[in-house]
Amino acid sequence: MNDTHITSIHNILNLFSDIDTHQLKTKKFPGNKVYTSGLITFKNRHPLAFTEVQEITAINKAKYRYHYMDKKQRIIFRYDNAHHYQHLPNFPHHKHTTSQIISCTEPSLQDILIEIRTHMLESG
Repeated sequence: MNDTHITSIHNILNLFSDIDTHQLKTKKFPGNKVYTSGLITFKNRHPLAFTEVQEITAINKAKYRYHYMDKKQRIIFRYDNAHHYQHLPNFPHHKHTTSQIISCTEPSLQDILIEIRTHMLESG
C-alpha cells in the first residue's frame, strides 16, 4: 500500500510544473491506516505542508491538513477537518483564510494544488 499511495501522490505532483521540490513520508499503521506527510515548495518559494491519515478501504480521510504559506511562513490558506467550528454546515471540514473560517467539503491534494496554481496566477 505505501508504494502505491506514494506513487499516486508522485503522479499528482508530476502534473504541476509550478512545483520546485517536495519531500514525502508515509507510514502504515495497524487497522490499515496510512499516514502521509509532505512538504511541497513551489517555484515562487511558497510552501505547502500537508498531512493525510486514511484507512486503505475508506473514501474520505480520517484526518487531513493542507497548510499553504507565503515565503515568510505567513498563512495564505489552510484546510483541515479538526473538530472545532461545529456551527459550520460541512463540519468538520473548513478552510482558514487570512480573514475568516469558511465551510467547505473535503479537498484532495490535487484540488489544493489547483487552488494554489490559481492563486499564483492571480497574484502574479
